[in-house]
Amino acid sequence: MQQEIDNAKAEIAKREATVASLKSKIEVMKAGIQLAQAEKDKLSKNIFEAKIQRLKKLEEKETEDFNAAKVKATNQLKILRQFCLTLQGLPLPDPNKPPDDDNKPPDDDNKPPDDDNKPPDDDNKPPDDDNKPSPPEKGAKK
Repeated sequence: MQQEIDNAKAEIAKREATVASLKSKIEVMKAGIQLAQAEKDKLSKNIFEAKIQRLKKLEEKETEDFNAAKVKATNQLKILRQFCLTLQGLPLPDPNKPPDDDNKPPDDDNKPPDDDNKPPDDDNKPPDDDNKPSPPEKGAKK
């Protein structure tokens, strides 16, 4: 009977050691998982940063392509203007004169639009009688 008790105690000790070993392995695995998660986050961040850099390079290239296309279109526009002037028989612009700024907005952009509902000035109306009082101005107080 003592032998069975000793065997049971040995079995309990063996199982407690197994449990302790498993707990230790679990802690190591948790640390490994945390390390793996940190590495994944680092890789994800690196991948994300690489994508950002790739998009920035793409944006730079597209900007360069756009600017090149803009220059080409501007040059073609100048050629078309010269062609139109030639067709109309007008003199070509002086090549020694600096070119006009094609990107300059017209001066009329800040001017308010004409009032289409305004009555036209009547230049053909008879002159006012000097003795007749002039009508009050619109919006003037009486």
